Amino acid sequence: MSELSNPQPITAGDVARGVRRMAFPSVVGDEVWWEEERPDERRVTLMRRDADGTVRELLPAPWGVGNRVHEYGGRSFLPVPRRDDKAIPRMGVVFAHAEDQRLYLWERDAKEPVPLTPEPATKAGLRYADFALSADGRAVLCVREEHGPADTRATGGTGGESGADGELGTGVAPDAVAAAGAPVTDASLTGVAGNGRAAGNTVDAAGTAGTAGTAGTNGAAGTTDTAGAAGTASAADAAGTTGAADAAGTSGTADLDGTASATDAAGATGAAHTAGAAGTAGAAGPTGTASGAGAVGAAGTAGLSGTADLSGAGGAAGGAGVGGPAGAAPRHRSRSGRGGGVRRSVVAVPLSGRGAQDPSAIRELASGADFYASPTESPDGGHLAYVRWNHPRMPWDGTELRVVPREGAEYTLKGGVDESVLSPLWVDDSTLYLASDWPGWWNLYQAGLKGQAIALYPAEEEFHVPPWRLGHRSFQVLSSGKVVALHGHADMTPGLYDPDTLDLTPIPTGLTSWSQLDSDGESVVAIAASPTTPPCLVRLDPATGSIEVLRTSDLPGTGADGATGTADGGAAPVRIPVPQAQTLPGRYGAPVHVNVYPPEGSGPAPFVVHAHGGPVSHSTTEYDLVKAYFTSRGIGVADVNYGGSTGYGRSYRKRLHKEWGVVDVEDAIGVARSLVDQGLADPDRLAIRGPSAGGLTALLSLTADTFACGVSYYGVADLLGLAETTHDFESRFLDSLVGTLPGFTERYRERSPINRIDEIDVPVLLLQGTEDPVVTPDQARAMATALGERGVPHALVEFEGEGHGFRSAQARIRALDTELAFYARVFGTDFGVGVRPLTLSTTPPDRPEAAAPEISPSAAPEADENGTPVAEEARRHEHQNG
Repeated sequence: MSELSNPQPITAGDVARGVRRMAFPSVVGDEVWWEEERPDERRVTLMRRDADGTVRELLPAPWGVGNRVHEYGGRSFLPVPRRDDKAIPRMGVVFAHAEDQRLYLWERDAKEPVPLTPEPATKAGLRYADFALSADGRAVLCVREEHGPADTRATGGTGGESGADGELGTGVAPDAVAAAGAPVTDASLTGVAGNGRAAGNTVDAAGTAGTAGTAGTNGAAGTTDTAGAAGTASAADAAGTTGAADAAGTSGTADLDGTASATDAAGATGAAHTAGAAGTAGAAGPTGTASGAGAVGAAGTAGLSGTADLSGAGGAAGGAGVGGPAGAAPRHRSRSGRGGGVRRSVVAVPLSGRGAQDPSAIRELASGADFYASPTESPDGGHLAYVRWNHPRMPWDGTELRVVPREGAEYTLKGGVDESVLSPLWVDDSTLYLASDWPGWWNLYQAGLKGQAIALYPAEEEFHVPPWRLGHRSFQVLSSGKVVALHGHADMTPGLYDPDTLDLTPIPTGLTSWSQLDSDGESVVAIAASPTTPPCLVRLDPATGSIEVLRTSDLPGTGADGATGTADGGAAPVRIPVPQAQTLPGRYGAPVHVNVYPPEGSGPAPFVVHAHGGPVSHSTTEYDLVKAYFTSRGIGVADVNYGGSTGYGRSYRKRLHKEWGVVDVEDAIGVARSLVDQGLADPDRLAIRGPSAGGLTALLSLTADTFACGVSYYGVADLLGLAETTHDFESRFLDSLVGTLPGFTERYRERSPINRIDEIDVPVLLLQGTEDPVVTPDQARAMATALGERGVPHALVEFEGEGHGFRSAQARIRALDTELAFYARVFGTDFGVGVRPLTLSTTPPDRPEAAAPEISPSAAPEADENGTPVAEEARRHEHQNG
């Protein structure tokens, strides 16, 4: 082992208390708001910095902000203008409460927030995200996600009404359901008193929607369900595409986009909207699971039952079909996701609070697609713009920018199945800025209400981050007309774009990793960091390039208190490693981007290769105490942005298309071997670790002869199981990463670590939260059982109450100490700090452990001067640094 220059390395307690994580800043004038985590309280609070510099916590426990739209959530609050008795503008704040997911308004100096949305019939069944203020300032536009049975969901207004609260007068009505036997029509309704257009869809109920259905080729006839209480069904998108209910059980055929046709009992023909999963028909068996806004489908291939969806339509149970007996292949999940009960729309929530008692006051502006993002209204209120996409695509694959005029038909302005359009932002009443990867990179574009969009600054750089979470902004328009834009690769820094000169001028700040821009047209705020400066909340003056740190993070041993200061990058401890960016040759000579964190000491050292989650995401070079935890002990870290990572253009992302579990694994192994060839790494002491999707990469990498051990943080072990159990947002992600089911079932099995146990002969550590909705605990348990049955040394440690990413400081401390103990056990050393090696098992677990094993304790997290625990973000986005 290499000699350490300092015998007192960073502890897991330092990591847990070292960074106070902030997110999603907003600025209006001299006031700034942001979200701030309280890991020890298991909540996120809302903070405000006043004009005089005073920092206030606005939400006392048990209140907390957070939304679960797409499960990953995103921005959870919005400052909104209010007026007191003297008609002086004062800012209140609308926020989503993490516990019940309802929206609340907290007026200035009020004792309690007041609800704006109704209490859901099922727990957290109504969720809201991606907020924007309406043009008249009387409503909040947002994405609404509805969970649970159709008859328990919220019912929005019909659009076009100008209510007592002055809500928007433009909207798209929710899908209408006709009486049994009524014809299929595409209704264009005119809103009352608001001149709004509501393009709704009326779809015939087709009787009881599912008398005895006839299965496809070689499939036996199946039984059916009744489509809701009245046997009604609807299937339509917001643009008015008519859907069809298959009352006689006939099967439809699907094209590559999932568009399906079916014939109802009356002989009328309709089509489900794009990406509607009606399954494949003919020789492969009967149609697949019903989806969309209540389309009725027959049973899926191999005889698994169809699922009811959205409007209560029933799926008929089918026979075996071609390919074997019932149950021979997994069912392809419906587009509504696990449980079949997810519906999303764009809604307007009145700030008056009327929607809390009267759900119809919350008006639905757009519906019919699977996913929505970035609703925003033009300054004059004449047009609504938003982004939408459908299964099986992810938002980085293909999205549509839609525009809804106050009068006239809704239309697609830009985007499609192979173009990702993100973050529309109005410049004036008829001009939008947006990000599009049409040229292969997310570049900035300008678009009018008609015609082609124009690239503002073509460059082989990214001007947007991957849209895993809603509410991220990477560019903002100033009152001067100039644009502050983040650009770069995995790490992004600010530049000032001048539309008059067409120049993009870099703004040097000394901080190298920027994200989450916001602006009121004058001031710009963001979260920024560097390899030696922890993430901090900063205010940027675009004219001078100067920055003011509004709130920073506590550093171990420095006594920092988070007060206002300047960012000079020199305050961090010298033990924080500075990464070395390398581009190494990968598969067939393709480049692989990696950040190497050399350990303290000299000579070939033990190295840990880190595979980020995602897998369509990336790792940055920002300050990370987890890496310092290892490097300060003489363990090097190589953070790999393997093929498929974002930040390097669409072609680099597409390297992982159908190749997940191959390209990422080869890249990780190639990096490890390159480090050995350079003399940096000890070939006998190489480990690999990864969270979530990175866990799959880590586990599959152990099937080669490169690594001495591997660590999976809530990692994927069974792809078929993931396809069945994961949440709706990612329920069709595997279509592009691996292949569509059931046709690629064998590939799913081949790429699943659970089926490669015979090739794993080195120790494995599995760390798993018991409440993980993304990669469910049964994956880690099955992996531990399979390893034990073969006698492979392993340890499974479960963390009670933790989800996809460990939130509490205690869980983070235990996880890191357990991981270090694991390396000490495998490498036969304590790394100079007296860590007792972890006991590994070679037999299947009787039952999963619910707590970390007994190892040397780390220092407990400290508190600040107010007694509030301070800790690093317990869950940095799972798909970034894990």
